[in-house]
Amino acid sequence: MDTFNSPAQAFTSADGVPNARGRILGGSSAINAGFYSRAGQAFFWESGVEWDLNVVNQSYEWVEKAIVFRPDLRNWQSAVRDGLLEAGIEPYTGFNLEHVVGTKIGGSTFDSSGRRHSAADLLNYANAANIQVAVYEVWEESCWHPLLNIQGGQLLEWFIVIREDDITIRWCVKKVEVMLSAGAIGSPQLLL
Repeated sequence: MDTFNSPAQAFTSADGVPNARGRILGGSSAINAGFYSRAGQAFFWESGVEWDLNVVNQSYEWVEKAIVFRPDLRNWQSAVRDGLLEAGIEPYTGFNLEHVVGTKIGGSTFDSSGRRHSAADLLNYANAANIQVAVYEVWEESCWHPLLNIQGGQLLEWFIVIREDDITIRWCVKKVEVMLSAGAIGSPQLLL
């Protein structure tokens, strides 16, 4: 796999497991197996973050309406489901997007015609005049920078520093929302 020219970027986890993540708009949702499930409640309680679960659930519903589908099981998928049930992995909850114990049919990001939908499809809901998508850039840092205003008080401006083609670019972002996203693996790395 050519890491630099392929949408699948190879990496090895800290415990030595070879893997790939999406180096493409839409991230790993553009190269993964297409399975969708909500996070377990324990994740929210153990994360140490004060989540607004109403906003989380609204976000789930928005994403699910846009890019999540109920799959039509193929023979091999039905055989796996039946094998899990025969092995005693119960209860069987049928089609279910929640993180539950047992056997279930999760959501799929492939529609009924087999077309993949990725996180990039969510950009269809954005106001194009209010969004700028930066691809091929490498994030270096982001920080608040204090400035003094005319009245002598402090204003804060948010700076994003990226690198593109070995040139460092510094953006000053004022009065807008900024979303840095690098997928399920890269986004936590940005936060760290």
